Amino acid sequence: MRPKTPKMLPWLAKSAGVPIARAEELWADAIRYATIETGWVETSDYWKVANRRLLELLETEALTCHPPQLAPWVAINIRIGALPMIAANGIALVWSAAVGSMNQRYLLAHNHRVA
Repeated sequence: MRPKTPKMLPWLAKSAGVPIARAEELWADAIRYATIETGWVETSDYWKVANRRLLELLETEALTCHPPQLAPWVAINIRIGALPMIAANGIALVWSAAVGSMNQRYLLAHNHRVA
């Protein structure tokens, strides 16, 4: 006979990225742990220990199923590292546009041919 699971177990499993069947197994482990720790069944301390243990097990399971990825941090650091080059490129574009228009006005003022 399977132990009765908490109503919020599917939500906890989904938020941890753990399949519901695996979360039910973890709940059974948490109940066994709570029974050993408290020596009682279905007391408030028992439920508190069982819930705390379930959260610990779900967190551990989530890390084994989905290890943290460093790719977003690497991408952010690459973008931050590129900011000086992006700024320099923007300044160069503004500078060349300003100098180009000044040069064009000079050539027009002195009757030079503008391409």
